[in-house]
Amino acid sequence: MSEEDLLKDLYKDLDFLRSLKGVIFVSTLEYLDQNTQKIKTIFSLSRLAGRRLFIFVNGKVSEWTRRLRDFLADNIDVSIQIYEYKNISEVINMIPELCEKDRLLISVRKDLAEEIIRKGLRCRKIIYLY
Repeated sequence: MSEEDLLKDLYKDLDFLRSLKGVIFVSTLEYLDQNTQKIKTIFSLSRLAGRRLFIFVNGKVSEWTRRLRDFLADNIDVSIQIYEYKNISEVINMIPELCEKDRLLISVRKDLAEEIIRKGLRCRKIIYLY
């Protein structure tokens, strides 16, 4: 299943999306530059999924904020928190505070998704895009 199909498939189950309390999105600056349409889809998913979006990025938060300006302006009804990470272990240490059984985790890093599953951190659903 392609990334596009994975994201579109989520829209088919609106009851599932509405039962969530937020979306956790772990990405890279490179992914953002290459996949702006997918980023837009993730913002729309978070609008349905509890209106909360937690973004983890490698690189400067200010750089992400600049690149995401249009998305941020269009989604003022969504609570958005952006965290910066340098290595994968930082994300693993921060995610338990945010991982609840009622959140959706979307990661562009397969190694992160696998590590989260291995550690038994709970999210309702984990999707990795690669």
